[in-house]
Amino acid sequence: MDRALAESNARDILGEIASRGTAADWTAALDAAVTPDLAGRWPTAVDWVPTYDPYWTAAEVVDALALRALTVANVTKWTSEGTSVETQAVDYVTLAAKLRAKSSIPVSPTNVVALGISQDNGSGYDTRSGSWPDSNGPSIVGNWS
Repeated sequence: MDRALAESNARDILGEIASRGTAADWTAALDAAVTPDLAGRWPTAVDWVPTYDPYWTAAEVVDALALRALTVANVTKWTSEGTSVETQAVDYVTLAAKLRAKSSIPVSPTNVVALGISQDNGSGYDTRSGSWPDSNGPSIVGNWS
């Protein structure tokens, strides 16, 4: 799915919440939501056709909202003139996790370092340069038990 369609679909998925994301949130989210194209070529391949996942895009925008929400004190319970009101804040973290679960991306090139990604052949993601040496894509290595 191309960039514009992925953004449009992600906005539809998020509904009203989509408008809370800034232009920078959307740009960063789409940059993080790259996927192999229909021919299976990774984004580092010369002939890769730009392809994006809308669920991952939506999750990235929600993550940005969650980070900002953590910096603001929210009043969730108040009483006025004998009436008590209690609200519940949006659980952005859970929402982002549910969106990622629907994504076709098992791992994004932007989160490889945190997940310990490498190529099985030893020529994997270079954490110093921040790039893939070839277009074979990632696999997870290490003891995750």
